[in-house]
Amino acid sequence: MLAAGFLTGIAAAVLLLDMIVAIWKVRWAKGFWIANGGMEYVLMNAVVFGLFGIAGAGALSLDGALGLRGRTTVLLGATLVLGLLGVWASTRPRPAVTRLEERGHRRRAA
Repeated sequence: MLAAGFLTGIAAAVLLLDMIVAIWKVRWAKGFWIANGGMEYVLMNAVVFGLFGIAGAGALSLDGALGLRGRTTVLLGATLVLGLLGVWASTRPRPAVTRLEERGHRRRAA
């Protein structure tokens, strides 16, 4: 989608979210430099995808042909908000189950 310039804001936001999760889950603990498995290269990719999302597609893109060139940053922002909410919701800890609730569940299952 990004190469063809089709819904550039959404494509850039999805790739940016992918890089954010890669930094957060894998690369952060390894430091900055890529030689140590760090986040240097992934962070550079995140910046590039963010800039693509802000700049938008060119006149010869599918967005240009469909008249969507002015909506790129809106699509980028909306997709980032929804994606970050999804990442946040998927990483929240499970509520603690009390021993009484656990025993009651086992009785019903048996």
